[in-house]
Amino acid sequence: MVLVDEGLLIPVLNSIPASISDFNVTMGFSMKLTPAYSLIDTVLNLVINSQKYGTTRDGNTVCRYYRDDILRLLKHPYLSGRRPLRGNATFDEAKELSRSFYQGLDFLKILHNYDDLLGDAFEPFISGENNATNLLTLLQRIIVLVKVTSEEGNDRSETAVSPSSGIETEFLFGIADIIHDLQLLMGELPQLPDFETLHALFTNLAGTMRLPFYGEPLKGIQVMGVLETRTLDFDTLIMISVNEGLLPKGKRQDSFIPVDIRQEFGLPGYREHNAVFAYHFYRLLQRAKTAWLLYNTEADEMGNGEKSRFITQLLYELPIYNPEAVILEQVVGSVSVANAPPVITIPKTQSAVQRLKEIAISGFSPSLLSSYLNCSLQFYFSAILGLQEPDAVEETIDASMLGNAVHSVFQKVFQPYLGKTMDADDIRSLLEPATALVREELCRQFPGSDLDTGKNLIIVNVARNMVRSFLETEAEKLSREKAMLKILHLEEKFWGKLNIPSHENGETHEVAIKGTTDRIDLFGNQLRIIDYKTGTLQPSELSLDDPGDLALMKKPQKMLQLLCYTWLYCQNHPVAGEFVSGIVSLKTPKRYLQKAKIRKSEMLNGDILNLFEEYLTNLLAEIFDPATHFQQTENQDNCTYCPFISICNR
Repeated sequence: MVLVDEGLLIPVLNSIPASISDFNVTMGFSMKLTPAYSLIDTVLNLVINSQKYGTTRDGNTVCRYYRDDILRLLKHPYLSGRRPLRGNATFDEAKELSRSFYQGLDFLKILHNYDDLLGDAFEPFISGENNATNLLTLLQRIIVLVKVTSEEGNDRSETAVSPSSGIETEFLFGIADIIHDLQLLMGELPQLPDFETLHALFTNLAGTMRLPFYGEPLKGIQVMGVLETRTLDFDTLIMISVNEGLLPKGKRQDSFIPVDIRQEFGLPGYREHNAVFAYHFYRLLQRAKTAWLLYNTEADEMGNGEKSRFITQLLYELPIYNPEAVILEQVVGSVSVANAPPVITIPKTQSAVQRLKEIAISGFSPSLLSSYLNCSLQFYFSAILGLQEPDAVEETIDASMLGNAVHSVFQKVFQPYLGKTMDADDIRSLLEPATALVREELCRQFPGSDLDTGKNLIIVNVARNMVRSFLETEAEKLSREKAMLKILHLEEKFWGKLNIPSHENGETHEVAIKGTTDRIDLFGNQLRIIDYKTGTLQPSELSLDDPGDLALMKKPQKMLQLLCYTWLYCQNHPVAGEFVSGIVSLKTPKRYLQKAKIRKSEMLNGDILNLFEEYLTNLLAEIFDPATHFQQTENQDNCTYCPFISICNR
């Protein structure tokens, strides 16, 4: 006999060997634990949320279906394998669900693109009146759809669950029975309930329904719950999940009657409940020749991993009352392998070298060089193989969208003043148009989304504050220093070339370097190369003893980027004298321009750039060297936000 907890019944049944043909299940199974229940629950939540997220138009609520709710429906085990059945192309989640919310007709189009029959099931409900009666009819059509599909005997994908088996058919029948009961109830009510009330009624009915199992009670394995054992005797007993909190259940009281009132009137409480389970437990062991008591020693999220008090009592008292009893304790577990995986190394093949030559013509960007410094294997995945992050639909404005929008705002408001001299009043005159332009640019970066509510509204206001604070700080600095500002370049693309030693014939070949600077200006008489950042900036990221030490920096990306922009500008516009290069962190606009420091000096010159050019030449020579392999970085901090972390298994 196998004694199981209800939550483990299905795994136990699936684990019974095929060689055992006779077994009997005496316990029922809660409808709320079935995939059929989860399917209907998913549909109900989708419909309820469509009203919550709806918009009001002409006094009427227009339902909007949430992307995550749609995905939850399409990825349900009963529906996730339907597309291959109909021979349609693969469902492109990122392309077909590119927005957060969809109105009824758009939602229907998605369903029809996924599966025509599923779209047909929803169409009468979406095009008709939103009431409980129509919703129950929709639920019926979905149950029939799943059942009919299973009876057609079509091949399904390996990830889909087929409800064609007997037990799954019972699940569908039980759900259909609940829906039928709700339809009868709707006919007796003077007023139809709202969807949330209908959901609560469905949940309560499903919670009280238990599906019976039928088998052979006179032979084979008997799969039972504690209370089903009654006064039966078994030679061999296997009890699963004999953990404290499961056997006995503990102090949980499933009653509205308080404990004090139950005690006052002599009503049974958790002590009496535990006594019943204690009786059945020891009664089962009374005549068993062999008993296996299994419990989990792993702590769960609540910290529970303790064996039942009944087992502890057996360990101490059974040897006293029955010295001939043999108790054997054994811990079973898998052996963990603590060996670290080997470092991934990929040699430079001829095709990789050819790809590098193609990049040399199109141009190496600072971000591409930073990727190599960060991890040469990451560079290999992105630059050589051309791997990209999978498209993901964002529900809120992400950091890249915010940065692109703010850059575009500054470009548009400063563009009319390009090549002209500006004073503090000119900068202040840009405050209103710049802040007004923020929302327009964010709408362009994040089309089809609501920017007037939730996190998106907060991000819009944050972006406005960034833009306003920077312009105010710049105007204040111009006033304080009584200086003038002349913008020379905005979002300008620059090119440069370096001669790199060739490892094939000993000669040199040209490698192009490209970059787009955010802004180059004259503040008074000082030339400045400026880059905007919407993220955080640490002073250590802009401080360096020598350009040749870039690879030794913990985070060299920002310094490499600034030096590249400065070198590119000077390649195209030779500069005599000193100049500065820095970053404006829009998170801390009051700091204004944070300048790069080489050898503790903010002033850059031709000698510094010559040293950087020498470093850049050596870096590119290493990239093109066939003897230098692409290798996983040793600094695992660089792997935190790497898009290829799953490939490296870090």
